[in-house]
Amino acid sequence: MGNLSYRGFRFFLYGLLTKRENDVPDIARRMGIGRTTLYHYAENDSYFPPDLIAPLYNATKDLSILEWIIQDTDYQLTPRQGAISTKPIMQEATDVAIAYGDLIAELKKALADGRITGGEKKKLHKILNNHLKEVEEVRAALEREAC
Repeated sequence: MGNLSYRGFRFFLYGLLTKRENDVPDIARRMGIGRTTLYHYAENDSYFPPDLIAPLYNATKDLSILEWIIQDTDYQLTPRQGAISTKPIMQEATDVAIAYGDLIAELKKALADGRITGGEKKKLHKILNNHLKEVEEVRAALEREAC
């Protein structure tokens, strides 16, 4: 399991909690658990439940938590793209339909030989990211219309 072993996470958590700027009682309170429980997770008395990873990040805002989790994967952290919509909602919805069409066309092209290459996969991810941006712009336009 390499760097992602439970023991590795325990040491990572211990290091995180012992950083001078971290207030463990406050972190535990924001996570909704007891301070002693949080220390137990770091000292290997208890396993750290995976469903507490998001509350741990939200309590500390320490990106190293998320980076540690994905370090042995092919993925990287990127911030969510904010949506700023200036077009009318129907134009934003049309942009989403175009993005769907681009995705389908590229997927058909990639699957023509029965497999998806690394370059094709990268291109599909780029199209998907664009699609998500377009959807968020529809959401922003909808919020603007509702005001």
